[in-house]
Amino acid sequence: MKVKVIPVLEDNYMYLVIEEHTREAVAVDVAVPKRVRAAFGRREHSCGPRHRRPRPSVRTPRGSPDYAAEAHPLPGALCTRAWRPNTGSHLDHLHLPNSHPFQLLEIVGREGVSLTTVLTTHHHWDHAQGNTELVRLLPGLVVLGADERICALTRRLAHGEELRFGAIHVRCLLTPGHTSGHMSYFLWEDECLDPPAVFSGDALSVAGCGSRLETTAQQMYHSLVETLGTLPPETVFCGHEHTLGNLEFAQKVEPCNNHVKAKLSWAKRGACVQVHREGRPS
Repeated sequence: MKVKVIPVLEDNYMYLVIEEHTREAVAVDVAVPKRVRAAFGRREHSCGPRHRRPRPSVRTPRGSPDYAAEAHPLPGALCTRAWRPNTGSHLDHLHLPNSHPFQLLEIVGREGVSLTTVLTTHHHWDHAQGNTELVRLLPGLVVLGADERICALTRRLAHGEELRFGAIHVRCLLTPGHTSGHMSYFLWEDECLDPPAVFSGDALSVAGCGSRLETTAQQMYHSLVETLGTLPPETVFCGHEHTLGNLEFAQKVEPCNNHVKAKLSWAKRGACVQVHREGRPS
């Protein structure tokens, strides 16, 4: 199982999951299907209400080069999205340039894969806006999710439902909290040494979670602790890059928490490494 990490908009992540034997591909949270320049504060949306989000924890300058990272899941702690870049080295991923997102279909073409399905975590425009155009460009494309408000939805999924894409299994986990119809996707592959991974959208991020907008605190607690928290402690692919901001906030709330201090130090080191790797000033 190979995962292409595609940064879009200000701080979102879109993903392309590839079954390497059958060359079938599944996209997760298609915000933009084609190459565009992010128009900060002036983006149009066609499905679902806009909602206020925190500012990105690391803001890249305009003019950053196009980038799409290739990843295989690595063992790590839940709430830590770790990946192996295609250089073969190990690096915990924090941020990628996103001023000019790769066209999703361009990546599909370069990889020589067949995109058959879109998995959408929730209906908000920054996770589902690209579905309509992608369906128009790829007739027969299947769009799946748990909320009828998702753009171009083909079929509504149920909690606990399992899907199959070649050797890749997908377990659909309803995780209400950020929205009432939020679905996370737990993926694993038969006879593969790579650990499983969960695509958590806005339910869970590194050291944080999405704002509770439509459900009760009890429902959100259940989603985070009893649904996502009981998964194997492996890789989490989240919907936004808020790592530094989340940890800085946590340190203000609990200044004596050594776990938070260590994690914040790790995050800052990773951000510096990424800036150095891309040749951008810090």
